[in-house]
Amino acid sequence: WDTFKLLLTFLIQLAFEPARKDAECVGLPELSKALQERRLSSVQFNKVWSEVLDTMPDKLVPYTALVKIVCGGQLNQSCAGCSKDIEVAELQHRIPTDTSPSFYFVDYISASFCGNPKCHEKVAEEESDLVKIYFKISVRSSG
Repeated sequence: WDTFKLLLTFLIQLAFEPARKDAECVGLPELSKALQERRLSSVQFNKVWSEVLDTMPDKLVPYTALVKIVCGGQLNQSCAGCSKDIEVAELQHRIPTDTSPSFYFVDYISASFCGNPKCHEKVAEEESDLVKIYFKISVRSSG
Protein backbone atom coordinates (compact mmCIF):
# COMPACT_ATOMS: atom_id res chain seq x y z
CA TRP A 1 0.00 0.00 0.00
CA ASP A 2 2.82 2.43 0.72
CA THR A 3 4.05 2.30 -2.88
CA PHE A 4 0.51 2.83 -4.15
CA LYS A 5 0.08 5.85 -1.83
CA LEU A 6 3.36 7.32 -3.08
CA LEU A 7 2.36 6.94 -6.73
CA LEU A 8 -1.08 8.38 -6.01
CA THR A 9 0.56 11.35 -4.29
CA PHE A 10 2.51 12.12 -7.45
CA LEU A 11 -0.66 11.98 -9.52
CA ILE A 12 -2.46 14.29 -7.08
CA GLN A 13 0.48 16.70 -7.12
CA LEU A 14 0.12 17.07 -10.87
CA ALA A 15 -3.02 19.07 -10.12
CA PHE A 16 -0.85 21.64 -8.32
CA GLU A 17 1.60 21.96 -11.21
CA PRO A 18 -0.15 24.86 -13.01
CA ALA A 19 -0.12 27.07 -9.89
CA ARG A 20 3.50 26.13 -9.19
CA LYS A 21 4.53 26.98 -12.78
CA ASP A 22 2.59 30.27 -12.74
CA ALA A 23 4.41 31.27 -9.57
CA GLU A 24 7.78 30.27 -11.00
CA CYS A 25 7.15 32.28 -14.19
CA VAL A 26 6.20 35.39 -12.23
CA GLY A 27 8.95 34.94 -9.65
CA LEU A 28 8.82 34.42 -5.92
CA PRO A 29 10.69 37.36 -4.36
CA GLU A 30 8.51 37.42 -1.25
CA LEU A 31 9.63 33.98 -0.04
CA SER A 32 11.92 33.64 2.94
CA LYS A 33 15.22 31.84 2.38
CA ALA A 34 14.02 28.86 4.44
CA LEU A 35 10.83 28.59 2.41
CA GLN A 36 12.73 28.84 -0.86
CA GLU A 37 14.89 25.91 0.26
CA ARG A 38 11.87 23.77 1.22
CA ARG A 39 9.71 24.75 -1.72
CA LEU A 40 9.22 21.91 -4.18
CA SER A 41 9.93 23.38 -7.61
CA SER A 42 8.54 22.05 -10.87
CA VAL A 43 12.02 20.88 -11.85
CA GLN A 44 12.49 19.02 -8.54
CA PHE A 45 9.03 17.46 -8.69
CA ASN A 46 9.47 16.24 -12.27
CA LYS A 47 12.98 14.93 -11.58
CA VAL A 48 11.84 12.85 -8.58
CA TRP A 49 8.73 11.64 -10.42
CA SER A 50 10.88 10.52 -13.38
CA GLU A 51 13.39 8.77 -11.12
CA VAL A 52 10.62 6.90 -9.31
CA LEU A 53 9.05 5.78 -12.59
CA ASP A 54 12.44 4.82 -14.06
CA THR A 55 13.07 2.40 -11.19
CA MET A 56 9.89 0.48 -12.00
CA PRO A 57 9.91 -0.28 -15.75
CA ASP A 58 8.74 -3.90 -15.36
CA LYS A 59 8.18 -4.49 -11.66
CA LEU A 60 7.68 -2.87 -8.30
CA VAL A 61 10.75 -2.11 -6.22
CA PRO A 62 11.04 -2.08 -2.43
CA TYR A 63 9.33 0.89 -0.83
CA THR A 64 12.57 1.82 0.95
CA ALA A 65 14.22 2.34 -2.46
CA LEU A 66 11.46 4.79 -3.38
CA VAL A 67 11.79 6.60 -0.05
CA LYS A 68 15.48 7.07 -0.75
CA ILE A 69 14.76 8.52 -4.21
CA VAL A 70 12.20 10.98 -2.84
CA CYS A 71 14.69 12.00 -0.13
CA GLY A 72 17.23 12.96 -2.79
CA GLY A 73 19.26 9.78 -2.35
CA GLN A 74 19.91 10.29 1.35
CA LEU A 75 17.88 8.80 4.19
CA ASN A 76 20.05 10.72 6.66
CA GLN A 77 18.48 14.15 6.84
CA SER A 78 18.22 17.17 9.10
CA CYS A 79 14.87 17.99 10.71
CA ALA A 80 13.30 21.08 9.12
CA GLY A 81 12.01 22.23 12.49
CA CYS A 82 14.90 21.73 14.91
CA SER A 83 17.88 20.71 12.72
CA LYS A 84 18.25 17.41 14.59
CA ASP A 85 19.95 14.66 12.55
CA ILE A 86 17.47 11.90 11.67
CA GLU A 87 17.17 8.82 9.50
CA VAL A 88 13.97 8.98 7.48
CA ALA A 89 11.80 5.92 8.11
CA GLU A 90 8.83 6.78 5.90
CA LEU A 91 7.20 9.30 3.60
CA GLN A 92 4.29 11.41 4.70
CA HIS A 93 1.76 12.70 2.22
CA ARG A 94 0.10 15.07 4.68
CA ILE A 95 1.42 16.79 7.78
CA PRO A 96 2.49 13.83 9.93
CA THR A 97 0.53 12.92 13.01
CA ASP A 98 2.87 10.26 14.37
CA THR A 99 6.28 10.65 15.98
CA SER A 100 8.54 8.69 13.63
CA PRO A 101 11.22 10.44 11.58
CA SER A 102 9.66 11.07 8.19
CA PHE A 103 9.98 13.00 4.96
CA TYR A 104 7.06 15.26 4.07
CA PHE A 105 6.54 15.33 0.31
CA VAL A 106 3.30 16.92 -0.81
CA ASP A 107 1.84 19.80 -2.75
CA TYR A 108 4.47 22.55 -2.62
CA ILE A 109 6.88 21.54 0.17
CA SER A 110 9.41 18.83 0.87
CA ALA A 111 11.00 18.58 4.32
CA SER A 112 12.27 16.07 6.87
CA PHE A 113 10.85 15.83 10.38
CA CYS A 114 12.18 14.30 13.59
CA GLY A 115 8.67 13.48 14.82
CA ASN A 116 8.24 16.38 17.23
CA PRO A 117 4.80 17.99 16.64
CA LYS A 118 6.29 21.50 17.08
CA CYS A 119 8.59 20.84 14.10
CA HIS A 120 5.60 19.74 12.04
CA GLU A 121 3.66 22.87 13.01
CA LYS A 122 6.50 25.15 11.91
CA VAL A 123 6.63 23.72 8.40
CA ALA A 124 2.83 23.48 8.17
CA GLU A 125 2.69 27.24 8.75
CA GLU A 126 5.32 27.78 6.06
CA GLU A 127 3.36 25.63 3.63
CA SER A 128 0.20 27.58 4.39
CA ASP A 129 2.06 30.82 3.61
CA LEU A 130 3.33 29.35 0.33
CA VAL A 131 -0.16 28.19 -0.69
CA LYS A 132 -1.47 31.73 -0.08
CA ILE A 133 1.31 33.21 -2.23
CA TYR A 134 0.70 30.71 -5.04
CA PHE A 135 -3.06 31.33 -4.89
CA LYS A 136 -2.54 35.11 -5.04
CA ILE A 137 -0.25 34.75 -8.08
CA SER A 138 -2.61 32.31 -9.76
CA VAL A 139 -5.59 34.65 -9.32
CA ARG A 140 -3.59 37.59 -10.71
CA SER A 141 -2.33 35.64 -13.73
CA SER A 142 -5.75 34.25 -14.62
CA GLY A 143 -7.06 37.74 -14.87
